[in-house]
Amino acid sequence: LGSNSQEGVLFVYQVFSKALTPLEYSAIVGVLYRQSALDVFNKYPDVTFPLECFSSLLILFFYSVLLLGILFANDTRNAFSVLLTEYLFGCSTRKAAQGISAAGVPTYLYYYDHPLSFNGYGPKYQYCVGQVCHGCELPLVFDTARTSGFNFATGVRFLHLPPPPNKKT
Repeated sequence: LGSNSQEGVLFVYQVFSKALTPLEYSAIVGVLYRQSALDVFNKYPDVTFPLECFSSLLILFFYSVLLLGILFANDTRNAFSVLLTEYLFGCSTRKAAQGISAAGVPTYLYYYDHPLSFNGYGPKYQYCVGQVCHGCELPLVFDTARTSGFNFATGVRFLHLPPPPNKKT
């Protein structure tokens, strides 16, 4: 079992083709996490903001202003991609691995963090070029890149092959 370091990029950028505002990001986090939303903002902020330095009243004021979309009118798709990667893939994969292992089945967990050395996503998914999007490891696992007309960078293509035999001297 395993997951990729940027699984959420594919889904976030597919759904939000334009910038995701702080208002939208805040609303999504609020709906997903309700009472725990402030804890999630601490771990997956859309901006760098030292929450531990402020009282609860100031934190409430900050997020009220943020929800109105007045502050930090930047694109929060990257922050949401990180959150979605953990929410949908990282946590669930680790939980499944723990359950399988607890049942006595030998279990291996991988975390894949190597972008493709070629554009395997095509023109509709340019936001995945240079990223480790959902499915990025599959050409290496199943050796499908070469049969699809792609070439790995020198050295990378050997990740899917068995190691070369040892030569005796």
